[in-house]
Amino acid sequence: MDVDRIGGIALGLVMILAIFLLPFGSFLLPSGKTGETTLFSIIVQFIENIVSGTQQPMNLLIYGIIILASFIILIAAGALGLYPLRSGAIGILGMILITTVTVFNPVLGFNIPSYGAGYFIVWGASVAAIVIGKFRPNARRKVVSAVSQPPVEEVVETSSPPMDLFKPLSGTEEQAQTSSAEPSSISESAEPASSLSIGLNVIEEEITRIRAFLVVLEDEKKDNIISGEAYNRLSARLRKMLDELEAERKTVLNRLTEKDLSKQSSL
Repeated sequence: MDVDRIGGIALGLVMILAIFLLPFGSFLLPSGKTGETTLFSIIVQFIENIVSGTQQPMNLLIYGIIILASFIILIAAGALGLYPLRSGAIGILGMILITTVTVFNPVLGFNIPSYGAGYFIVWGASVAAIVIGKFRPNARRKVVSAVSQPPVEEVVETSSPPMDLFKPLSGTEEQAQTSSAEPSSISESAEPASSLSIGLNVIEEEITRIRAFLVVLEDEKKDNIISGEAYNRLSARLRKMLDELEAERKTVLNRLTEKDLSKQSSL
C-alpha cells in the first residue's frame, strides 16, 4: 500500500477518536445550557431529546440539526482515510460547518466559544490529509511521465551525394563499379533491415525503463527509503548502463544512415 494512503488512514482514525473521546470545547448543549463536552456527547443528548419527545425551541432544534450534520460529515471524512485528499476536503467542510454554527449561534447570537483539543486536532488532521493527498502522488506521476514519454529522436545530418555520382559511367568504370557492388549487395541481403529497426526499438525501450528507475531512486532517497550509499551505487550503475545504451543507439542510427546513403549512391 502507498505511504500516502497509510498516512490518510492514520489521520482518519485520529479524526474519529477526537470526535468520540476528546473535548471539542464549551458548546451550547441541547438542554440549553453551556458546557464542555465531546462532539459525540452533544449528538447523544440531542438524539435522546428527540426520542423522549422533549419540546425544544425552534432555534435550538436548528442548532442541534446542524451539529448532527457536521458530526455525520466528520465521521464520513474519517472513514474515507484511504483517500486522503477526499477525506481532508470533507473534514474541512464539516469543521467549517461546526465553526459557523457555534460562532453564529441561532440561540446565543454571535458567540466565540472556547474550543478544546478535539476541535483543533480534527482541523489539523483534515489539513494534513489534504497535504498528503495533494503532494505525495507526485512520485507516481513522475514515474508514469518518465515511462510514457516518447524517446527523443536523434537527428542525424546527412549530406546529399555529390553530383558526380549521377554522371554516366564509361564502360570500364561501369564494369568496375558492378564488380565492387556485388559483395556489398550480398552482405546487405544477408543482414535484413528489419533487424536494425527492431533492435532500435528495444534499445529505446530499455533507455526509457532505466530513466524511470532513476526517477524512483530519486524519490526513495528524498523519502529516506534508501540509504545514501546504496543510492549512489545504484544510480551510478544505472547511469553507466544508460550511457552504454545511448552509445549503442547512436551506433544503430549511424548504421541505418550509412545504409540509406549507400542506397542513394547505388541509384
